Formats: sequence, C-alpha cells, structure tokens
Amino acid sequence: MNKSILKQAFLLLLSAGIFNSCMTDDTFFSKEKLSPEGMDAQVWYNHQGNKEGIRLISPNGQKHSPLLPDWRMVFSNEDEQYKVTEVNLKPIRKKHPSNEKGDIIESETGFIMMDPECAEKFRETDDKRYMACNIRLIIRTNKETGGKDGFVMIAYPDLPYLEAHLDNPLQHITYLERDKEFSGMVIYHDMDGNWVNACKYIDGKRYNLRIRKIQDEKSETTITR
Repeated sequence: MNKSILKQAFLLLLSAGIFNSCMTDDTFFSKEKLSPEGMDAQVWYNHQGNKEGIRLISPNGQKHSPLLPDWRMVFSNEDEQYKVTEVNLKPIRKKHPSNEKGDIIESETGFIMMDPECAEKFRETDDKRYMACNIRLIIRTNKETGGKDGFVMIAYPDLPYLEAHLDNPLQHITYLERDKEFSGMVIYHDMDGNWVNACKYIDGKRYNLRIRKIQDEKSETTITR
C-alpha cells in the first residue's frame, strides 16, 4: 500500500463525523439472561475501575462522553487463540452542546463515528441507515494462558459498501470476523479511552494505520485484526 493511500485513510479517520445517536446492528446479540461468557465478562469489567464509563479520546486529544456496557447486548465467539465476548457500549445520558461546525454533536443519545461521505448522505436524506456504526467493548480470553484483556472496537463502513448493504451493513463485522468485501474503518481504543490503532479496509483488504501494543495478564499482544 503506497503512502498516499495510507495518508488518505488517516485523514479519513480524523475527519470522521460524529453524530447524536448510534445505529448499531444487533443481529448477533441475545437480550435474554446473560450467558456464562457474558457474566464472566461483566465480572472482569467490574474489576477494571471503569464504573464511570469509558471516555473515548480522539487522536487529536478530544474526549467524548462516557460509554457504559449494555449487558443486554452480549455476543460471544472464538477462534483457535481466543474466546471473545463483545458488548454494545451505550452513552451515559448527559446533554452536551454541539460545536459550531456541526461535525461533532453529542446529546442525550450519545455519538457515532461515520465516514464523511456517509455523513453527508445522511444530511441530504435524513436516512438513519447511513449512520451505521458499531461501538463495542471487546473482552478476550487467551485460551493457552487464561489471560484476559479488553478494549473498545469501533467499526463503520464507507459509502459504497454501505449503499451495497444498506439494510444491514455491519451484520458480518465482529472482532474475529470481517465480511470479505468490507470497506471502511475499524478503530481500537484501550480501556482508558486512548486511541490505540486503526485499520482501513478496502474491498476486504486490511491496511494498518498505527499499532501500539497493550498487555493482557500474562502476555503481550496486539489488538489489530
């Protein structure tokens, strides 16, 4: 991947629009009683000192409203290395004034990140399907060591991919799985809300924009996928 495409993807990340509600796919999630994996994830989260929620921090240093796990929306899967539990994150309902430029708006219903072209399409059509975004807490268990770590994953599509999958664009986007044709962004934050790294996807091919290592309990791993 040449430097111009990488630079373009990085600028895309910095210019992503943030709007006042979160439209997220709940196809995978069970709203019934917590599974054993969900209860284990909840216990782990409660020991991390994030009772006030996770405040995501943009690469430019801007802090956003706190997010809390929605334990009604829990999904688990696994591969050869990890057992993974994903939990939708929801905003703590507090009012915040929008900025004058209109590119960042936070309200009682929180925020999402969007591709700029999707944001413009939403402004033109007022169609909330253009606001597709997943913001999830990811908790991993290393099968070999038993060590756990956690972080936040944000995923949103670009406009061509979204319009080709308008009714359910993020149905096959999880931490362990990506649609083979996915185009868009996947962004990671640590449990303190700090921006860790991001991946730009183009027709299913991944381009890492930045990587910073984080620690689980027994080994050093990266969260990029």
